[in-house]
Amino acid sequence: MARAGISSEREQWESPTARAERRTAAGFRRHLDHALADERRESVGHGINLGLDLGYAAMGATAIFASQTGASHSDRWLAAGVALVAQATHLTIIDLVGLLESGRYYDELMGLRPVQPSLAVGPAGAGLQIGGAF
Repeated sequence: MARAGISSEREQWESPTARAERRTAAGFRRHLDHALADERRESVGHGINLGLDLGYAAMGATAIFASQTGASHSDRWLAAGVALVAQATHLTIIDLVGLLESGRYYDELMGLRPVQPSLAVGPAGAGLQIGGAF
């Protein structure tokens, strides 16, 4: 399902309508905000999965520990524990790489945000403010 969603997003992003829309300031900002939200959701998903991965590893370690403390069918406990730890290690690597990559993409996209200068005038005086949504 994720692959289908990614393909759909790519087609929408590369469509002639979207390209033309991004040439305007409002269209570019809307597309950029959409891409930033996508990367943030990606980061959150990988972060949640990392927590689950650590839970799987803890369950595997518990099963390995149980196999060494006299549980009945200790070989089964050991095999299950080793399998869980191996899977958790694999998933942790995938989710850690995904989290780091989505964070890097998010930072790159934040660098594309336009600078917004504004002039503030009040009772204490006037000032120029330069910033964006961070």
